[in-house]
Amino acid sequence: MRKLLIRILVFATGVLGPRVSAQTPEPQASPVDVWTLERALLAALNQHPLVESARAQQTAAEGKRLTAGVFPNPVATYWVENLPFSSHGSSALDRESSIYATLPLEPLLQRSSRIAQTQSEIVAAQAAIAAAEQRVAADTAHAYFRVALAQASVDAARDNQAAIEQMVEYLRNRVAQGATPEGELIRAQVERDRATTEVAMADVDLLRAQSGLRVFLGDAAGAPRVAAPDWLRERTPLAPLREFTTYALAHRSDLLASRARTSAAASTSSGVSLLTMNRPPLALDSGHREALREVPL
Repeated sequence: MRKLLIRILVFATGVLGPRVSAQTPEPQASPVDVWTLERALLAALNQHPLVESARAQQTAAEGKRLTAGVFPNPVATYWVENLPFSSHGSSALDRESSIYATLPLEPLLQRSSRIAQTQSEIVAAQAAIAAAEQRVAADTAHAYFRVALAQASVDAARDNQAAIEQMVEYLRNRVAQGATPEGELIRAQVERDRATTEVAMADVDLLRAQSGLRVFLGDAAGAPRVAAPDWLRERTPLAPLREFTTYALAHRSDLLASRARTSAAASTSSGVSLLTMNRPPLALDSGHREALREVPL
């Protein structure tokens, strides 16, 4: 009985299909914005919050690098000794005034280590950006091909529904002529209802997949349609395993971040070693001191 149903389906598709398509003109399809994989990846990397946060961390690290390279400001000091409390009285001691300029030396000694530390932090921030971009790109590609699979499922379900609908129409004519038992028509109608249910479920899966992709494309994307790349035409030969390993060890983002943090920690330890020494602060002082004798009138 299943073979007979399949034969009737093939016959109805071949005979009635051209007639139905010839009698019913296809509606004019509205232009739909179709997303390619490259365009989807570019849109996700430009506006995803995870990537923007990593870029903000790099900007903060670059600001710390500028601050670390700034030279310390000199300090000027002026004071007066033995100054009388009132303008009418006179002091028995000579009035002394002094002016000094002080330049701290510790920031100058630690400047190179601070610059090296902040430079390593910039490298670590750049590695964090690369890791965030790789993560967002992988999630975007996963959501993209999920939409492509859902689109293919919807198209296949609708084609199956259209073919079964043609078979139902053919069996209805055969039953009216008395050439086919009505049980075959009922069985075909049940298959048509099942195909309609499959189309509805496929539409739901497509909407769910499109909502997952819209997270990376932005709300302006609406219900995005995607174009799956033709992998048969775009074949890319794989490099040897040794080249993959060498490239991964040299460019993997987590390894680059770990090396940068290690370098920053080494620069910090070299700078802290100067602070842990039991000595007074280093500074360069230069000043002038003079004594003035007040002569009472």
